[in-house]
Amino acid sequence: MNYNIAFYHKNFTFGGGERVTLNTAQYLQGKGNHIYIFCKNFAKEKLPESEIPNYTDTETGNVVILRKDNEKTIIANCLAKKIDFLIIQGFCHIDVRKIKSALSHTKIIYCNHGSPFWEITNKIECKRYRKNNSFGNILLYYLIDAPKIFCGVYERRFMKIYHKIYTFSDAYVTLCEAYSEEIRTRLRLQNSDKLYAINNPEKIADANLDKEKIVLYVGRLTYADKRVDRLLSIWHKAGSATTGWKLIIVGDGKEKKRLESQAESLNLSNVFFAGFCNSPQKYYDRAAVLCLTSTFEGWPLALTEAQTNGVIPIAFGCTEGVKTILAPNGENGICIEPFDLDTYAKELSSLLLDENRRRHIQQNVLVKRLEYSPEKTGEKWIALLDTLAEKK
Repeated sequence: MNYNIAFYHKNFTFGGGERVTLNTAQYLQGKGNHIYIFCKNFAKEKLPESEIPNYTDTETGNVVILRKDNEKTIIANCLAKKIDFLIIQGFCHIDVRKIKSALSHTKIIYCNHGSPFWEITNKIECKRYRKNNSFGNILLYYLIDAPKIFCGVYERRFMKIYHKIYTFSDAYVTLCEAYSEEIRTRLRLQNSDKLYAINNPEKIADANLDKEKIVLYVGRLTYADKRVDRLLSIWHKAGSATTGWKLIIVGDGKEKKRLESQAESLNLSNVFFAGFCNSPQKYYDRAAVLCLTSTFEGWPLALTEAQTNGVIPIAFGCTEGVKTILAPNGENGICIEPFDLDTYAKELSSLLLDENRRRHIQQNVLVKRLEYSPEKTGEKWIALLDTLAEKK
């Protein structure tokens, strides 16, 4: 059966969530479904030309620019396009209950693209980081923020949002079974038949295996989640093992200037900031190793991108998604106990100095990557849509 499917993003640029949508939408469209992308802001200039979806009004799919980012506008477009499935990608700031009550025909699928309850950790880390900026912020933190953290105010706030989204969605999609179990347990769900685990897809292409002595970071330069400052400290700790190697940091964000200052203060002459890149393939083609040092991740595409391109990933095992991608540890990448910088530096040094080990892991990840093919994840999506379509 062919369906009218709309993916909703508040902003459609070219982050991980948007690329997941494009890969999934392409597969579903290839099966005869009509695909739409609903968004308030469409940053076409940030998309690689090969990835730009058809945004004219055609039968095969289009991008619908919402004049207002609210429930009323989304409902109107769902009715106009006769949408069978509205897939909400990422944290939901709109009222799912209002949309559900107005759309009897449309099934709502909510996709949690992070680790469960990451929003709580992010909120707390942002509050703690802000207190370092000024004396006034220190007072604000200890007088207002710290008591809220201690009393669980932020946790209760987001738990309430999670409950509401789960209640009024027809399906709730997580990135792996462990995340579904965490949702089931922490929300104390009596009925968890709405939970489905579908990992993010990754296109499979020929990988260049003739690598240079390059270690790569790809992602936002933000503090609460990505913590690239840890990577610079690790690189410094690795010392002489990095001789002849380059650390290339691909991405942009609020932390860039601070990170550049940190690299300068540590005298890291072999660290290079490449800035934002909407097509990092040229870096994956050359790099031998990719490092993440995040506080939390959902299903980090940088790790699966690395494996797909024969690049060896190293990361802190901060969530079950990261552990799943790197498993078995030492065979499909290296998973470090959070947040042991010394052990990370030791493992990185060992890898940089051992070409045979790099070759061994490289061959393993080329097999591991097959688990993320759009065909495998696409089949799961088709099964989910058909299951929901059968429910009255």
